[in-house]
Amino acid sequence: MNHPMILKKTTTGNFKAQGSFQEALGLSSHTDGPCVITVVGAGGKTTLIETLAEELKSKGKHVLVVTTTHMEAHPRYRVLSGHMDDILTMRDSCGICYAGTPAGPQSMKWLGDTLYRALLPKFDYVLNEGDGAKRHPFKTPASYEPVLLDETDLVLVVAGMRAIDRPLSEACFRYELLGMPDHSVYWESTQEFQGYQTLTVPLAATILKNGYGHLPYPKFYILNQADSTSRIASAKEMAALLDPVLITSLLPS
Repeated sequence: MNHPMILKKTTTGNFKAQGSFQEALGLSSHTDGPCVITVVGAGGKTTLIETLAEELKSKGKHVLVVTTTHMEAHPRYRVLSGHMDDILTMRDSCGICYAGTPAGPQSMKWLGDTLYRALLPKFDYVLNEGDGAKRHPFKTPASYEPVLLDETDLVLVVAGMRAIDRPLSEACFRYELLGMPDHSVYWESTQEFQGYQTLTVPLAATILKNGYGHLPYPKFYILNQADSTSRIASAKEMAALLDPVLITSLLPS
């Protein structure tokens, strides 16, 4: 199993290495029914879900992976038949099941409300991908995003450090929303946005706070793709503007 780099911002603004996501996110304290985690943003959502699912599986947990949008379905763990028996067979044999309905050759979409409700009590964790970014490392969420499950216990807001200091048009999915006059969730006026051509650290932090900070659930900002000294430095600079924060690299160690 991959052992990612995980740095957690402390209350004093320093950073402490964590041995697991379960430790960093405080998941071991959750005891009231299945823990539902929705992963949003851009820059490694699917990889984070896979990493977290494998970690929880190694602790003897049963993990259901779903999406309220679209996502790549893991080839080893996917069940797209829509049949509960198939899903539970995968759970019992592998510990993890990506459950949905077909959305393309390697993708899946929502499995349906009735089946989801029936499956909830049969798993320890549910990991939901609730946002799409078309493989961009950063995104500006639209007004109807993300798509959260009512049972959500925790939201993980992912941002890819690979996007920092790159042109907005290349790095940021739906960047054009930033300049729209009626998109006041980001700016009090369009003039506030004028002059931005690249995704700077302050701009990225503003987008994350204004785009996701209002969500009525506990959350962590996951500053991912911190795969070099310079990206770690950018992540630490951004972490000073957000809270709570994990800085991560999910590359194979």
